Amino acid sequence: MARVLIVDDDEVVRTLITVLLEPMQHEVIAVQNGIDALRVHERHPADLVITDIYMPDMDGLELIRKIHGSQSAPPIIAMSGNASGRRMDALPTAEHFGASAVLYKPVDPDALEALVTRLLGERPG
Repeated sequence: MARVLIVDDDEVVRTLITVLLEPMQHEVIAVQNGIDALRVHERHPADLVITDIYMPDMDGLELIRKIHGSQSAPPIIAMSGNASGRRMDALPTAEHFGASAVLYKPVDPDALEALVTRLLGERPG
């Protein structure tokens, strides 16, 4: 069983991902922003982080940079809605900052499950 940290300012998205991961027997911790995510990760290091990009207080790119730069950094899945309006597609940038994989919202359950399985299977030890 792995500890998965979900970071998204949208409660519906946090709930959806939690419901999708629970049958996989993972411990899921869900928070609403990057600041809370760092606090949780410092106390209870995650085996996998799934983060939105656009959030208040601390966006996902900064969170990815900070977690990726830490010792024993877990794999990170960055997610965001399709680029539209004023927002650019930041997912390629997320990979540059250290995200292991990217996922577009709305989240495809099968794609999420496959990414989680692959990334947790690749972790050392």
